[in-house]
Amino acid sequence: MGLRCLATLGLLLCAMAAKGPPARAAGSAAIRELRASPPSLVFHDARDARRILVSGRTDSGMWVDLTSQASIAPDRPLLRRDSEGFWSPVRSGQCRLIIQAAGRRLAVPATVKSAASPPVSFVREVMPALSRAGCNVGTCHGSVKGKNGFKLSLRGFDPDFDYKALVDDLGGRRFNRPRPAESLLLLKPTQGVAHQGGLVFEEGSRFYRLLHRWIAQGARSDVGAAARAARIEVLPKSPTMRLP
Repeated sequence: MGLRCLATLGLLLCAMAAKGPPARAAGSAAIRELRASPPSLVFHDARDARRILVSGRTDSGMWVDLTSQASIAPDRPLLRRDSEGFWSPVRSGQCRLIIQAAGRRLAVPATVKSAASPPVSFVREVMPALSRAGCNVGTCHGSVKGKNGFKLSLRGFDPDFDYKALVDDLGGRRFNRPRPAESLLLLKPTQGVAHQGGLVFEEGSRFYRLLHRWIAQGARSDVGAAARAARIEVLPKSPTMRLP
């Protein structure tokens, strides 16, 4: 899923544009072709979330970002998009995401293998969420001495240390398993109680829902058992950016 120790960051699909006069994105050059990343989508469970980037090729051959201008909709109600732009499964099956931008149209095939919700992985989901939220960076709890008496490994390099730190800190009071919403792990980053680091994520956000579910499931560790990412791939391989 999108929040898991990911193997693929980005997207790439080339499709020939429909014949006819060149289309134009608002305020930009004519768009001859669309591409999206990834070229296809596969969802393995209910929390397996994906975003799509949309690019357009101009007459000069330059690829420009059209993501914010693109409309994207599934041709079958198998997927839904949240407020953060992530697509996630509703039920299993196959469909296509229809992308329209700058007068061009593109279809991205999507397969939902399962819409079931497996147990939350500490290594593959919780740790990446804490890293993405900045909890374990050098200016926060990942610093040499930690922050306000609580320390995590820098950028999550030691999941076993981090799990023990979370579970043992404050005598285990960071977690309220019967009432997850009352856990300090959720109250502090949402400023439900005083937090020197300020607001980290909103109540009800993707990170909040993930951590809430993990706590409700018993805040279990899968260190040593979770599959590890084999590689990281960034797409597109040769992005083009305009100078300001």
